[in-house]
Amino acid sequence: NFYIRDLTMPELFTNIRDIDIGISSKDLKIGIKDVNANGSDFNIDILSSLKNLAESKISTVRVNSRLINLDKLTEITEAMTEILPQQPAQATNADIPIEVLDGSINLNRIKTGDMIVRNTTSKISLAKNTLYLDNLKTHPIGGYVEGKAAVNIVTYELMAKVQGRGFDMEKVLLVTMQMKDMLSGDMRFIADIKLKGLELEEQLKTLKGYVDFDIKDGQLGPFGKFENFLMAENLRENAFFSSTIGSIIKNIVTIDTSHFNNMFGHLTFNDGFAQISPIKTQGDVMSMYIAGKIGLVDNSADMKTRGKLASTFSDSLGPLANINPVNLVKNTPGLNIVAAKTFSIFCEQVSTEEMEALPSLAENKSDDSATKFQIVLRGDTRKPLKMIKSFKWLALDSEIESAQNFVDTMPIPQTGEENLSVEEIIQIRNLQKTQTRPAETVDKKQSKSLFKKIFRK
Repeated sequence: NFYIRDLTMPELFTNIRDIDIGISSKDLKIGIKDVNANGSDFNIDILSSLKNLAESKISTVRVNSRLINLDKLTEITEAMTEILPQQPAQATNADIPIEVLDGSINLNRIKTGDMIVRNTTSKISLAKNTLYLDNLKTHPIGGYVEGKAAVNIVTYELMAKVQGRGFDMEKVLLVTMQMKDMLSGDMRFIADIKLKGLELEEQLKTLKGYVDFDIKDGQLGPFGKFENFLMAENLRENAFFSSTIGSIIKNIVTIDTSHFNNMFGHLTFNDGFAQISPIKTQGDVMSMYIAGKIGLVDNSADMKTRGKLASTFSDSLGPLANINPVNLVKNTPGLNIVAAKTFSIFCEQVSTEEMEALPSLAENKSDDSATKFQIVLRGDTRKPLKMIKSFKWLALDSEIESAQNFVDTMPIPQTGEENLSVEEIIQIRNLQKTQTRPAETVDKKQSKSLFKKIFRK
């Protein structure tokens, strides 16, 4: 046996307390104990037959660690690049000449930034530059993940098929993206992805695959608060609604639309974009169907959100509810004449199939009278309120046609009558008729008497 004690490599911030090398007629055993790599500790056991070694193969490698600090390990990587000779620009990455046939890892704690991953175990093997992790089990950010992964150590390509459960989404977003009050709830997921590179931007650009997830009993952030949808550009730029938005929001701000019982999502990744196809939510007050895409690198978004509102909530939307085609034909008292005449610019015609695709409200809530709406979101996801471009009611062709036929029976407002209701204008027209009737009656009487005179002659 050969022994190496207290090996120190200050240039690489690494100390090794003990290396034992044992060689027999058939086997090689190497035990590397108490490695301290810039704060990360390892114990490594290597066992191989001499026959396998002759073929550049290692039978078994086992790695155990109490703590791995990935941030500090990068300092060792950077130090190695300064010590090792630079490769020519045209040089290609060399293949790893060794295969590992079998092995395991048992890592108690992995730390990077504010994220802690606990109790990571896996079977491992190495072949053709690729490290395989099978029967992977780990506990990141309080959740649980299991599955398998493969990492090409030379080209930095990663492939993973995993599933997870028990994630607190509020904690996940805070730890990984420093985002607060955006989404909460208990999440589970299935993912099949691959990516390449060491830098985050390259990883996002090369990310491919899909993620399916569902979240229970959660809360949405700005995109779950219906009152924020009323800040849509088409409402703010409309002369009538720009003056009424404030009072509408005041009526509904105390009603919680952001809570959902269930959220289901399917995301696909390609060319630096996440395609949402779709995300569905179900809540007591609001349900949503979200589709579109998000730029992972530039934080851009182009999405449509369609949904249902409980009738008890939508009735609180005042003049905005009045121009819903379903409500228009009811001849709602106080209906503004200009808003009624222009209702069609705040409506989106959809097919029966599109309407049926909208998720229902929560199981214990009836949505027979639910109203349907659409929000267009476009812009920078870091500025969510500026993304809200338009608000429209959803309606079938027959509903819009009925509303248009009803509106066509309404009087046309004259200058100065823009802020009046339909009833007020009808009263004015009736009054105008009453005021002109005496003169008409006199003219008719005069005509009759003249006719009689001519006839007698």
